[in-house]
Parts: sequence; C-alpha cells; structure tokens
Amino acid sequence: MFRSLVTDLNAAGLKVYNLHGGYFSLACRSFGLAGVSHGIGYGEQKDVVPVIGQAIPTVRYYLPALHKRLGVAQVQRAFPTMGVVTAADFYAKVCDCAVCKGLL
Repeated sequence: MFRSLVTDLNAAGLKVYNLHGGYFSLACRSFGLAGVSHGIGYGEQKDVVPVIGQAIPTVRYYLPALHKRLGVAQVQRAFPTMGVVTAADFYAKVCDCAVCKGLL
C-alpha cells in the first residue's frame, strides 16, 4: 500500500519524503520516493551531557551494504576488512556527510 501511495502521489506531481524510513523506503526510491531519513526523533539527537541513569549519546552510521545502522565501535572494528585506512577511504566506504567531513 505504501508503494502504491508513493507511485500515485509521484504521478500527481507531488514529492514524497519518508522521515522514518528503513530499507523498504530506500527500495521505494525507484517508485518515486523523493527522500528517506532514518531515525528522526528516535534518539539520534541527544544532549551531550547525559541525564542521570542514561548513557552518553552515540553516533550511528548507516552502511548500505548491510542495510543496518552501526555504532562507532562496530564500524571501527570493520575498518581493516573494509580497507578503510585514510579519511578518504572513510568518506568513500562509510559516510561522506558534511558532519563527518568536518570531523575527520
């Protein structure tokens, strides 16, 4: 039903964005979905100072090949296998967003 909605709205000239999408939403790009976001309002934005009883916020990266979001420690363990040695390798194989490019 979601695919049909996207197709119909796209045919009507409307751009459709999914703010809480997953892999299925990425697949719907070929049916006219204009954009997908993962995790909006779902713990990706946290204060730097943790509230009592909460952990320090972690950054998560989406790896398209695995269709999963992984924490920094998990991604770093994969670097040798992925061939990530330099910042350029990181941008090409993990994340090339403006935030990461500003940090690395």
